[in-house]
This record gives sequence, structure tokens and C-alpha cells, in this order.
Amino acid sequence: MTISQQKATMRKYFPQFSQTWKKGTIIWHGLIRPTELSDEYKIRIKYRLNFSPNVRVLTPKLQGVRHNEPIPHIYNSGDLCLYLPRTNEWTPSMPIAQTIVPWTYKWLYFYEFWQVTGTWSGGGEHPRYRSELKRAGQ
Repeated sequence: MTISQQKATMRKYFPQFSQTWKKGTIIWHGLIRPTELSDEYKIRIKYRLNFSPNVRVLTPKLQGVRHNEPIPHIYNSGDLCLYLPRTNEWTPSMPIAQTIVPWTYKWLYFYEFWQVTGTWSGGGEHPRYRSELKRAGQ
């Protein structure tokens, strides 16, 4: 999909999200609430054509269950790990509004469940850090 197609699809499904576009990168900001009982989260989705979208929770600040505990399924950059990039679960031909945004809702649901139980129930693999990826030659 082109950037214009991604913009149009996002506007159709999430018209409340603001968007800016500069230097070949589009950034959406929006508020989402995974369930009626959940907190409201301000998220940022940053996308450059043919690259994986980066999703970050801006507010409230994500926290570990215990002091200094790492948050599962989050990259060192603070971006959420929503899918396995090397498995083509998401490709640039897919609309961000129908994949990345719903996956963000699910990630936040599992994050809130983890906050209460201490168990990540969302499945998947924890992301490896960039230094580990470099050592592995990926």
C-alpha cells in the first residue's frame, strides 16, 4: 500500500487519530482504550514506506509489575513488539489500521492483564535486543 492508501484507510477506521506527514514518514497520534474498564492510552504510530511501523505508548508511562522489571514484548527503543517481523505476519501491503492498530489494542489488553497477574498471556516471543541480533548476523 502507498502512504496515501495507508492514510486513507487510517482516516476511515480511526478518524480521531491525528496525522502528520513529512520527509516520507507518516505519524499518527491517537487515544485508545483496550476495554471499557481499561486506562486510556495515547499512542504514536510512525511509518515509513516499506519499513515496519513503530508503535509507542506515550501516556501513561508503561511500568513493570515490580520495580525495574522489564516489560514483556517491548523493544529497547520503547516500541511495542506486536508481531514477529521475520515471519511476514505484517507486510507493507497490509493496512496499518486493520492490523497494527488492533494488535496494539490486544497488546495493551495483555499488558493490563500482566500488570494484575504477573503473567504475559499474549503468547509470542520476547524481542531480542539489537546487540543480540547483530551478534547473530541478522
